[in-house]
Amino acid sequence: MSYYIADALGVATLALAHSRFFEWMQGLRCIVDDTFAGRASAAIIAALGGRFTVLALPGDSERVRGVYEVIRTGGSCAFPVDGGGPYREVGTGVVALAASLGAAIVPVSAGLSPALTFAPQSRVRVPTPKCRLVAAIGDEVSVGRGANRREVADALEGTLDALAHVVRTTAGAA
Repeated sequence: MSYYIADALGVATLALAHSRFFEWMQGLRCIVDDTFAGRASAAIIAALGGRFTVLALPGDSERVRGVYEVIRTGGSCAFPVDGGGPYREVGTGVVALAASLGAAIVPVSAGLSPALTFAPQSRVRVPTPKCRLVAAIGDEVSVGRGANRREVADALEGTLDALAHVVRTTAGAA
């Protein structure tokens, strides 16, 4: 499952809103960056009995070790496609990771309204009490080892942008 970092706290709270999503999240390992939003998401995930891995920020050599551990361990993961930036862009790394894991990518968007924008660059939104949470899940994207990673990343970005538009419009946070 992949999403934009702006949706991190919304995605993390989906398990509180829907029992099926709660069950689905129990089978995932959530990958979060060592940032405020990442640590906040990890706290929510831990409180719900979920599993997570904290990755060092891009540029830190420990990040490579963390990604290697994710690949070595395998299994289903949930992570932001733009963690650490550039924001709202899908790089080829997520596609390479999916190919290495032999996993499909399931795009997800979560719109919150009202919400506070915590970090202006990443647009991470913090839900306010009694906010409305709307989510959309796109079709899974299968990635073969020989796939053109840039084409797959561009298609995933288009899907995430479309899902984001739908949920923000529906949630009233456009």
